[in-house]
Amino acid sequence: MVHLVVIHGRSHEFDIPVLTQEPLEAALRFGLERVQPPDFTQTPVSMAFYGDAWRPDAHDLPAGAVDAVSETASDAGAQEPSELQREIAADMLAAAPGPESAAAMPELFGWDTVNALATRLDELLRTGDLIVRLFLEDIELYFTDESRRQAAIDRVVDEVNEAGGDVILLGHSLGSVVVYDALSEHPDLPVPGLITLGSPLGLPTVRRRLRTLRFPQGVARWVNVYDPRDFVTGREPLQAHFPADDGLMVEDLEIEGKAPSFLDVTASHDGRVYLSSIALARALRDMIAASSAAAEPANA
Repeated sequence: MVHLVVIHGRSHEFDIPVLTQEPLEAALRFGLERVQPPDFTQTPVSMAFYGDAWRPDAHDLPAGAVDAVSETASDAGAQEPSELQREIAADMLAAAPGPESAAAMPELFGWDTVNALATRLDELLRTGDLIVRLFLEDIELYFTDESRRQAAIDRVVDEVNEAGGDVILLGHSLGSVVVYDALSEHPDLPVPGLITLGSPLGLPTVRRRLRTLRFPQGVARWVNVYDPRDFVTGREPLQAHFPADDGLMVEDLEIEGKAPSFLDVTASHDGRVYLSSIALARALRDMIAASSAAAEPANA
């Protein structure tokens, strides 16, 4: 039986694995119910949890280091975003639509207005620096701290090996980058299906920091699900950026999830909404069916 492995996104360093998995698995199973699958209710689901590698006490820190980390985190608003954070933020802002002029802002009532206000506040009040730092700190640590990066990759590899059979990987947000790295490092993993959702692999700054830009070897199908209002994705389909020698291509599926609001500009990035979407569920249903059909002759 094919096994589903979910890889979470950023900001789970103080979460508990089972409590992180429960709402994501529930969303995933609800999505499958929406497309009326035949026998998928018993399909096993697990999570490759790596958030604890970001905890201050995850490594052998010298005495007093945890306090220093805490003080640094609490004082984040006084610090300038790093160059990497600014580059990724620039990618996101370039991808997000905005009004042609500040005078047009009152006439707009959607994502354009939210984006324009966020940009304008950044210019006038520098509040964007704090938002950028808090939102992008995890992904910066992933690319600049090799121990954290490898720990996250190893969690995915261990979870796939523990499943003991064909696995379909579902990586949300930063988790999609971790999954891509894991498949690039370990092309022998039994992963016929890959689904990325809300993936920052569409951002040029992220792609420049990957070790390769190819369709993962051994993967038969890669589906990328994105909401064009999700600025984390750069509103960018992935197909053109990850070619394969055998003609395989990323399948980019656009969905409409939660609309951003003034109180939650990242609403369209919600992993639960992605996992419960019809587009993702249909792709996953077909992947499960294909994997099961391929295994039948061997079991006969």
